[in-house]
Amino acid sequence: MESTHPLASDGASLTGVVHGVRDRWRLKRALRGASIVLGAAFVLLAGSAYGLDKLHYGHTALVVTRGIVLLIVAVLAAVFVGVPLLPRRRPSDRRVALYLEEHAPSLDAALLTAVELQEREAKVDAGDAIRTRRPVSSTLLTHLTRTALERVHSIDDGRHVDERELHVSAGILAGVIGVALLVTLLGPTTLRHGMGLMLVPWDREHVAEAYAISAEPGNVTVARGGDLLIAAHLRGFQSDEVELLVRQRDSTSWQRLTMALDSIGKFAGRYTFRLFDITAPMAYLIESNGVRSPAYKIDVADVPYTKKLGLDYRFPSYTGLPPQAVDEGGDIAALKGTQVRVRVTTTVPARGGRLIVERGQRTDTVALTPLADGTLGGSLRVDAAGFYKVELQAQDGRIFPGSLDYTIDALPTGRRGSSSPSQAAMRKF
Repeated sequence: MESTHPLASDGASLTGVVHGVRDRWRLKRALRGASIVLGAAFVLLAGSAYGLDKLHYGHTALVVTRGIVLLIVAVLAAVFVGVPLLPRRRPSDRRVALYLEEHAPSLDAALLTAVELQEREAKVDAGDAIRTRRPVSSTLLTHLTRTALERVHSIDDGRHVDERELHVSAGILAGVIGVALLVTLLGPTTLRHGMGLMLVPWDREHVAEAYAISAEPGNVTVARGGDLLIAAHLRGFQSDEVELLVRQRDSTSWQRLTMALDSIGKFAGRYTFRLFDITAPMAYLIESNGVRSPAYKIDVADVPYTKKLGLDYRFPSYTGLPPQAVDEGGDIAALKGTQVRVRVTTTVPARGGRLIVERGQRTDTVALTPLADGTLGGSLRVDAAGFYKVELQAQDGRIFPGSLDYTIDALPTGRRGSSSPSQAAMRKF
């Protein structure tokens, strides 16, 4: 027992050195493989992000692209990382000893000889050796093992062999990660958005942030026979062609209408279309370049709407102009300081209403009160260019849109106002 204990201890120490060299060699291979896999994954994700951008982030395109990228990355990870770490791909102690001998000539084959003799003795003990082969002397094996152990200790157990390459491999991996993060953070929004969709498959709401069309007013209830202005805002892209798709509630076919880019008013820079004389419920959505907005509902109710709008002008006294009445009015064009009395004839009786007057960032409200002739009346002063619209109160107290927007053109003093204010061209839907 006493004679074999030192041999067993030295043999275990020598085996530990060999295993340490092998583990560092496998780690080096794994780090290199990880760098290749991460680099390839980043290139694939970046390419996919731009590809999805061209396809407007369609659901099918996203699912297929994600599946392809995942498959390719999984194969690369298995080949370059998984395979080198497989137990059956682990090099034998003899090969590791030879590898260390090649990188450390000072060992002078002592390590290789000791490892080979240990393997042979292990086979003899297991009964796998050729019966005619004599076992190695334990004294000789102890001497060779100690000699090999002393020599590997003198070279720090072979740690220097792969030390530099380990650092280089780790540095390359860190560099790949750093470059990927830097490009992603400082790159275009398209890159970040597309990669986010690829890496976070359950966040479907995130898709809407890249290419989307928002519509106003969304779901809405209008008066029977009333009008409605629909505005579209394109987010993430531009287009020369934007279409409004409308259909009756009981129909399955959409009618396409071309929207126009609005240059004035609160919807300036957006695409607009005006629907006139809406008598039945309908649905609408907006489409451009393959991107669609959600579908919205237009409900119809028997509530008041502006049937006719009259304007009574009271010009400033210095002009010497007499009052003027316009029975079929709408847009207002007058000198600054002019008082305009608005008379609203409704489709059905209304409890009251109001004028919403917008002048730049300022919004004023003018009450509409019932008059003796059954109309509603209210006055506003022309002091700045802007817009106004009518809102009417139904018998149940609810407020509904009563008209589209009308313009207010405030002419500078010194010019005479037009005797017949311009009216917006209207097209019946």
